[in-house]
Amino acid sequence: MTARDGGLVRSFRGAWYGLVTAYRQERNLRLHAAAAWLVLGLAALAGVTAGEGVDLVLLVGLVLVAELVNTAMERLGDVEAGNRFSVLVGEAKRVAAAAVLISAIAAMGGGILIFAPRLPAMLRRADAFLVDHPLAVGLHLSVLLILSRQAMTGRRVARRSGR
Repeated sequence: MTARDGGLVRSFRGAWYGLVTAYRQERNLRLHAAAAWLVLGLAALAGVTAGEGVDLVLLVGLVLVAELVNTAMERLGDVEAGNRFSVLVGEAKRVAAAAVLISAIAAMGGGILIFAPRLPAMLRRADAFLVDHPLAVGLHLSVLLILSRQAMTGRRVARRSGR
């Protein structure tokens, strides 16, 4: 493909559409994405080193990529099997899900190794922030709860319009 026919742009547009589609339709991907934002936010608050930040980004990326591959495998398996039962498709789906599980366990282990030594200091800072800024904490927790609900249900929080 040449640059003139827009092949690269179409490729990126297709990848973006795939990501948005998977995010909208797959609850587990939304949960992993919410966990990713939480981990990266904690990393900023914890003052991780640049190397640890790179490690966290790679671990988060590993889990999200595994979830996307799992979703693709499930969809392909459903197309292949159609309306009939297939032992091999079922096994392939379980193996793809196991890949997500292994990547999530590895990411959790890496996160523990990075955050555990910082936990006492993080708790002291959080306690001081809570005492000094209770309204800000309440606002942040409200937003976190709303985003968590959206991630788990896939539905937006209903809002009343002025009509």
